[in-house]
Amino acid sequence: MSISSSGQRLSGIGVIILVSMTLLPEIFRIAGQAVGYTVQVASVSSAADAWAAVDRMQAAGLAGYVIRVIIPGVGTRYRIRYGSFRTAAEARTAGEKALGSGKIPAFVVMREEGVREERPGGWQQGGSGKPLAGKPLARTTPTAAVRPIEPLQVEISGPGWEVLSSGALPAVKWQAMRFIDQMTGWIAGDGGALYRTTDGGRSWWKSRIETSSRLIDLWFIDWNRGWVLGEAEVGAGGSQGRQSALLFSTIDGGRTWRRGELDGGRRVFFATESDGWITGTGSLLMRTRNRGLTWTPVSGPAIPQESQERWRFEDIFFTGQGQGWMIGNSDDGRDQGPALWKTTDDGASWQRQVLPRTVGGPGARLERLRFFSPAEGLVTGSSDDGSQRRAFRLTTLDGGLNWSLTRMPGTSFIFPEIRGGLDSGWTLIPGDRPEQRRLASLIEDGTGWRDELNIRGSAGLRLFMLSPTRGWLVSDSGIVLGR
Repeated sequence: MSISSSGQRLSGIGVIILVSMTLLPEIFRIAGQAVGYTVQVASVSSAADAWAAVDRMQAAGLAGYVIRVIIPGVGTRYRIRYGSFRTAAEARTAGEKALGSGKIPAFVVMREEGVREERPGGWQQGGSGKPLAGKPLARTTPTAAVRPIEPLQVEISGPGWEVLSSGALPAVKWQAMRFIDQMTGWIAGDGGALYRTTDGGRSWWKSRIETSSRLIDLWFIDWNRGWVLGEAEVGAGGSQGRQSALLFSTIDGGRTWRRGELDGGRRVFFATESDGWITGTGSLLMRTRNRGLTWTPVSGPAIPQESQERWRFEDIFFTGQGQGWMIGNSDDGRDQGPALWKTTDDGASWQRQVLPRTVGGPGARLERLRFFSPAEGLVTGSSDDGSQRRAFRLTTLDGGLNWSLTRMPGTSFIFPEIRGGLDSGWTLIPGDRPEQRRLASLIEDGTGWRDELNIRGSAGLRLFMLSPTRGWLVSDSGIVLGR
């Protein structure tokens, strides 16, 4: 095993790591010296902007400094930091205090490394004159209270996996994660927790979103424009029996957010940069055609005919040329089982599709939907199997005319967002004890499963696979693994 000062990189197969916040000061040592922690405020491409940020920090009473790093595939970055702390918890406490008082716009806890840059002679305060964030500093709503971090023991048996960070994310129940490329991603969870990474998951920035609600889904169409769905605060109610939801939108990469309210939104999806959909409880279906500036409830003939039975629309996906698909589950207590609909006229009308009989029954639910071509499609779900829920997947090779059901050994099935297909997927398989799980990937010919990670620990896990070879696993204890 090898651990580098710039990241917890693992070499070899079958390596076992015990990652715990209480152990980190003992784990990371360089040349016999314990590595401390620091608060990073920003990472910019311009040295002038970096020193301008340091000037503003010093005016606020913080002794800032600059570290210059070269990131493969990205280039030179200037990291603006302050402080030296013995533990990550101490650094996070200092960052939260400075953030809450408006002295800094965001922060991430990092291990100390590198040599501090010396200020070039002749530079004046303000550097290039361009503000780093472009917005005045403001007090932000704190995220949920940090829970004690439980040790997570991971045995890496699949190729390419490594621990990217531990301590950069707080201990939160994470609900949704999405990457738009190999470096830039977002994760959202309980208590209004929303973080962004621009270096592939090694460091994370807290976004200033004004809510303490649970954030349940998110979608970004590029680095700057995105949407986050959250549950309404306690006491808020929706119409027609729906639970109200919050919709946050940003056009500047999460520096600022615009807040709106919806009736029952649960999932957001964009078919193109301008055409988006929101699905939810109480047969909620909303659409935008102007990049999310306005959202219009879809009513009349565009709502599936069965909607008077009250559905919870779970997911929606469009393949192009007016063809789209939507899945849902009963939302009125009558246990109608799951349902699948198809549109061929860009959502003007929907037709319910025939599913295999074995999909129905008490407890069966559809969860995610994706088509990799107009002919090849995949629907995932889960159903009761004795004392546990087990995942299943439905696949079609003929555009939904026929569907085949395959039951999974795990509790969920995750497919890659891009460059995937019916032969790619991952599942979390329960072990002999409640705290034991295995992450396994589908063998290319679909005949079996290949173990990737063996996990011990009760913390919840959130997996996102961008492609068959690039993905991230985040635990509720704040540990991030990637491949």
